[in-house]
Amino acid sequence: MTTTESPLYTETLLGVRAWNVSATTNWELLQGYGDANWATDGEFTEAACDLKQVSRGGAHQEKAPSGPCTCGLYAAHPFEAAVRHHHLEHAFRGEFGVSEFPGSRNHPRVNRVFGVVEATGQIEVHEHGFRAEFARPIGLLIPGNDPHRHHVLDLCRRYRAHRIDSLLGETLQSFVDNRPGQLTESSVEALLEPVHRAEEELALAEEEADEKQRLATMPLTWRFKEATPRPIYWTGLSLYYLGCAVIGITLWLVIILAWILPLYGLVKAVS
Repeated sequence: MTTTESPLYTETLLGVRAWNVSATTNWELLQGYGDANWATDGEFTEAACDLKQVSRGGAHQEKAPSGPCTCGLYAAHPFEAAVRHHHLEHAFRGEFGVSEFPGSRNHPRVNRVFGVVEATGQIEVHEHGFRAEFARPIGLLIPGNDPHRHHVLDLCRRYRAHRIDSLLGETLQSFVDNRPGQLTESSVEALLEPVHRAEEELALAEEEADEKQRLATMPLTWRFKEATPRPIYWTGLSLYYLGCAVIGITLWLVIILAWILPLYGLVKAVS
């Protein structure tokens, strides 16, 4: 792993995310990126590199997630800044359940279900979330007064996930707060501090290399001219301002002396 890659985490992590549920599958399966179905019955879904990336040279044989590739099972950290970054803040606080999005010709309607995932295996940590090798839904947000409520209840049974019922005042936030395995903002910052420091050092080294390359391609006479301090050239305008300054200072000195000398003579005469 290079110094600028995100750190790997090998313990179990909790995160929040959304899944698509298409009407064409009769609400039977949670779908992730590229309409990939997640494993049911409490089993872990294993991440795999998207084969569509072969034409772009992005496919690899290593386990997902892998370095510069974007593969992996994604989730946001369960704290406010992260869920806001992923536009999950309303679902995180339980302000709504299922949200509908217009579909395409093949998918007439797509609904989005929100929940909590448990990730394990090789996990790559980022500022606002992570991408994991294995993950499974452990809790789904059950909408309150929503026509799709019974569908999400069926999904909870199919995936053996906990019911996070908004009618009972439960939220994704309250669900993860009562469970271990979540990263705080301070712990994420501590994990990423070496990465940020290495990125700054790398950027500085690249700037120095660019400057050396620029000087190497520059003719010798230009390099000498650039390194030589430039002399100060006095123009007519600068001389005018300098003369005005000298005259002004002289007048002030004359005025001060005109006041001080008579006072000095008076004091001397009295004494």
